Amino acid sequence: MRSRSFLTVFFYVSLTFALESSSWSLRSALRHASQKRANLNRLNSRAIPTGWSYVGCATDGSARALSYSFTSSSLTQDSCIATCDSLGYIYGAPEYTNQCYCGSTLANGLGVSTASAECNMPCAGNSSQICGGNYRMSLFQKTSSVATSAWTLTQACAVDTSSRVLQGYSVTISALTPALCQSTCASQGFTIAGVEDGSQCYCGNSFVGGTPATASTSDCSTPCGGDSSSTCGGAWRIQIYIASGATTTATTISTTTTTTSALASTSTGWVLSNACAVDTSARFLQGYSVTTSSLTPALCQFTCAGQGFTIAGVEYGSQCYCGNSFVGGTPATASTSDCNTPCAGDSSSTCGGSWLLQIYTASGATTTATTTSTTTASAPVSTSTGWVLSNACAVDTSSRILQGYSVTISALTPVLCQSTCASNGYTISGVEYGTQCYCGNSFVGGTPAAASTSDCSTPCGGDSSSACGGAWRIQIYTASGTTTTATTPSTTTSAPASTSTGWVLSNACAVDTSPRILEGYTVTTSSLTPALCQSTCASQGYTISGVEYGTQCYCGSSFVGGTPANASTSDCDTPCGGDSSSSCGGFWRIQIYTSAAATTSSSSTTTTTFTSSSTTTTTSTSSSAAPTATVTAPYFVLYGDQATSGTIGPPAVSAINGFNVFALSFLLTEGAYDKAAEWASLTDAQRQTIKTQYAAAGMKLIVSAFGSTDSPTTSGANAITTANTMAQWVVQYQLDGIDVDYEDFTAVNKGDGSAEAWLISFTTQLRSVLPQGTYIITHAPVAPWFAPNYWGGGGYLKVHQNVGSIIDWYNIQFYNQGDTEYTTCANLLTQSSTVFPQTALFQIAANGVPLTKLVLGKPATNASATNGYVAPSTLATCLSTAKGQGWTGGVSVWEYPGAAASWIATVRASSWPVGN
Repeated sequence: MRSRSFLTVFFYVSLTFALESSSWSLRSALRHASQKRANLNRLNSRAIPTGWSYVGCATDGSARALSYSFTSSSLTQDSCIATCDSLGYIYGAPEYTNQCYCGSTLANGLGVSTASAECNMPCAGNSSQICGGNYRMSLFQKTSSVATSAWTLTQACAVDTSSRVLQGYSVTISALTPALCQSTCASQGFTIAGVEDGSQCYCGNSFVGGTPATASTSDCSTPCGGDSSSTCGGAWRIQIYIASGATTTATTISTTTTTTSALASTSTGWVLSNACAVDTSARFLQGYSVTTSSLTPALCQFTCAGQGFTIAGVEYGSQCYCGNSFVGGTPATASTSDCNTPCAGDSSSTCGGSWLLQIYTASGATTTATTTSTTTASAPVSTSTGWVLSNACAVDTSSRILQGYSVTISALTPVLCQSTCASNGYTISGVEYGTQCYCGNSFVGGTPAAASTSDCSTPCGGDSSSACGGAWRIQIYTASGTTTTATTPSTTTSAPASTSTGWVLSNACAVDTSPRILEGYTVTTSSLTPALCQSTCASQGYTISGVEYGTQCYCGSSFVGGTPANASTSDCDTPCGGDSSSSCGGFWRIQIYTSAAATTSSSSTTTTTFTSSSTTTTTSTSSSAAPTATVTAPYFVLYGDQATSGTIGPPAVSAINGFNVFALSFLLTEGAYDKAAEWASLTDAQRQTIKTQYAAAGMKLIVSAFGSTDSPTTSGANAITTANTMAQWVVQYQLDGIDVDYEDFTAVNKGDGSAEAWLISFTTQLRSVLPQGTYIITHAPVAPWFAPNYWGGGGYLKVHQNVGSIIDWYNIQFYNQGDTEYTTCANLLTQSSTVFPQTALFQIAANGVPLTKLVLGKPATNASATNGYVAPSTLATCLSTAKGQGWTGGVSVWEYPGAAASWIATVRASSWPVGN
């Protein structure tokens, strides 16, 4: 979508309306000029990336040399190679005028250099360039990649084992491709890479247990998570790639007990306490673990000591386990001869065996055993550096033992939760029920009770091979050097804390409801005190503050739904998060404080003489309150950022009859501009009058964030902070929600996942402040971002997979993406071009996004966008066709006044006629 110009300054209401109008007109002209420049740097503008060079004309065949392909009627060398680069491949090759092939290996004996004259076909999109020939590729190679100095497929399918033939490093990546695995291994210093079972990547410099046995190529048929047109091994079947110049070796494990290597000497201060013990699937040592191809007993001891543990165990050549006690009881002793696996970092010494552990204890330490249930559960995954598993399974409560910060992430792992907590300033993290992450600096309610380890058996959303707690069961990790403390609630009701100057306790305990009795502003903080809540409310312009359930602060200037009912003072006994000697309400119980200068009241009607069309009339309105419900599909969304004569803020209801949502554009990372700034300039009474008029017409008012000139990820904006600021703006200015018009093309095109991660964090935090069902949250991505296996970070399919459930719908921009893209009903609804494959409406739905959430976004006029315009009558036909196939999403349009009541009446005529 369009946005303000970089030359635009913050909007301020001028003294005269005439001056305001001329100022807005000037800014509008500057904004539109800037937008034409911004549109030049979108998806359809690519060049051959740095680091690629032309290899020459090479052979291809029906079996194909390269694994990924697409066709395009506008193909050039530039667009082909840029696409291959964005997907992480190291070879790119245009062929036969309009075909582009990508890959990281030259397969099937093809890709052999041939006479340059055999590549003789001009590119479909640029006749001055050559795009291969008949089974001939114009082959390019990425020469600067650390992963590619060229890797070759040395074993198309090999048998992996439970101990893993590559033990140097491993990672599970949902968007895996061979090229991504190769670059990952190269970055870790390894020269052998192996892909397995679609999403698993293994690295090493030699094979453990001997050269792996060859399996049938047909066994390696699992599609790669990041490219379903290519294979990434299979179940216990691995495709192996070796960096050029590397020599493969095998570490052969002795199968006899007469050649057992001697036990390695230990580090100073450590003693061998059990030469060979039986380990279990639950692991006897659960504090910390790591797998390394450089393992020795001394290295494991050093690692455990660095993590604060006093017991170290080496197992199966490359595995190191740490703890301060044995989980499940003292391990059974095995024959010393069974611990005969050579250490990966010193083959003259042994490092345990298969499920056999050599145990070392720090001098002066006393080993203890923690008895647990005999049933087993998945072991927690390795932790981030500096974090240790402090409780393998604990009982959580309805009030939550960690209350500092929480988030639900569908791709959760313990490491992701740890980094999330650390980034928010917390030293304790807990994973629960597969997808829930909790953070804090102390335990609320006392040290949590231990539960059976088997209760923590729910697979992690981001790694199903590991466990992330269970139902009301939490795995707890602590940052090294942290001393955990517990906040134990008093058994008697704490007294309310003293108030800030100018505030008085007006109700010691009242019943809160859903929706909340104070809806002006809300925040949750683990440092809550009544005084902190009071100062927060005062800074937001409110005169009533309420503390609830220890960490929740609510603000308002009147009570929603009438004066709250009184509750027993004993119900408000939850200690304040920031002062355990004082109470901060209870479960649905709120302590209410009032500014001494204010008079509390319940919501009532007031009278004002302002309307959005500047016509002076008398209107009865209600005082401000948060929205109570969202609209339902179909959605008819109108954006606007242009100043219009005679109107400050959104257009009059009559001017846009037929729409049910108007988006004030734009709220940027640096503040409000254009229509959003106009809205903020109005008085509370003026805004409330307009809101009442819109509500009576069944319309919602939201703000649109970012736009095409704001790049929050690239500019380094903090996702959490930005979400909090924008959510607070929505609440403060009494809007119904927010539209996320994220257009940071630089970040998405990088393909490293940073854009997707930013959006997921931003949306999650946004929804935590703006509850679903009360506030609208929509996104407005460009359609190509839904293309599967196209974007290195996963694009909007990745975003939807993680936070789609908390996004109400998508206002998809089917424009500004190529002259002929999405300009016919067929191209828009059922079959997009091969430039951006699988991005038509029903193709997006087929890839997992509900039809009810897909809104067709179009420009109002030819002048409203660079391309993609469809006449309203044609769009009406498309809507009718889609509706007949079960679609009910609706239409969004950029922008007012180019689109108004007559435009939407035409568009809806054949599907959802206005007025019916």
